[in-house]
Amino acid sequence: LDGNRLEMLNADGEVILVFALDQAAVDVDLTSLAGSEWRVRTVDNEGLIPRSEITLRFLGSDMVNGFGGCRGYEATYMQTDAGIRFTSISMNEEVCNDDARLLQEQDFTDYLSNAEHLEMIDGLLVLRTVQGVEVVFGQVGD
Repeated sequence: LDGNRLEMLNADGEVILVFALDQAAVDVDLTSLAGSEWRVRTVDNEGLIPRSEITLRFLGSDMVNGFGGCRGYEATYMQTDAGIRFTSISMNEEVCNDDARLLQEQDFTDYLSNAEHLEMIDGLLVLRTVQGVEVVFGQVGD
């Protein structure tokens, strides 16, 4: 049992079935997120690399920043009929010497680039890409 998810494992400890509490999703008005900071909990029901962190901070207007897992980043976004679209993403530092974290960071920035829908489910911020990848964020401090 993990929060509102029940995972069934096989004899090898692999997840074979997942049950989730049916929750009402609420589309997010992006202006309501100004000043909030979020931390990635899962990406397509998988955790991050151990001892790594990815954050997303809404600065207001049309700007976000955060830590991508290896480097800091900044991005612009706009509200769309479907939810959200990130219009530019730039990394703050040039060097990242951890290949695994760099790959995780590249995946995350790809998810931002392909973001389509944003909703709030049971206090979690859920971003979905056009490919159907789901990135779940918990608010920092919760």
